Amino acid sequence: TITASILEDPWARQTFSDNEIHYPSMIKWEVNDQGEMTYDYTQFDQWVHFNKKLGLGDRIILYSMAPWHESFTYWNKGKLVYESYDINGALYEKRWRHFLEDLTQHLMDKDWFENCYIGIDERGFHPKPFSIIKRVKNIHAQSLKTAAAVDNIDQHYDLALSVDLLSVGDHVVKTKAARYQELYYQRRKKGLKT
Repeated sequence: TITASILEDPWARQTFSDNEIHYPSMIKWEVNDQGEMTYDYTQFDQWVHFNKKLGLGDRIILYSMAPWHESFTYWNKGKLVYESYDINGALYEKRWRHFLEDLTQHLMDKDWFENCYIGIDERGFHPKPFSIIKRVKNIHAQSLKTAAAVDNIDQHYDLALSVDLLSVGDHVVKTKAARYQELYYQRRKKGLKT
């Protein structure tokens, strides 16, 4: 799997670095002079090409629509802006739909769409990102696939049944073995990877 970032510091400075931004976004969000959001895929494309040249990456997982800092990150006149959001608010939906529409077209142009997943980690396991992803379609009426981690299968059972590629914490498997097995077999029947 190729891991790529779609916002600055998606894990809120948990990664190791001496730089101010510990894990930079590989897709640069920038506000242009007309106040519109634009996206520069240069570093993302270079990263994917580099990995593919090495024979790596049958999957590309992009993090994250639910960053730990709970804000959008973008550049405005050379300054990095962190703009907080309400995950159930109109701004969250508007910004992510715009980005996903642009991203989907870019991935189609690069012939990477089939291999790409939008990644959501356990802290951001919320219905809203998944519903937005499902509503953005390519020219073949397909949505991007999803990859996610879950650490509370009782609370998120139904949502966990719809994720294309799901990682379940080993403590969940140990403490909720019967519930995990049920989830695993339900997902397996649907052809989903766990």
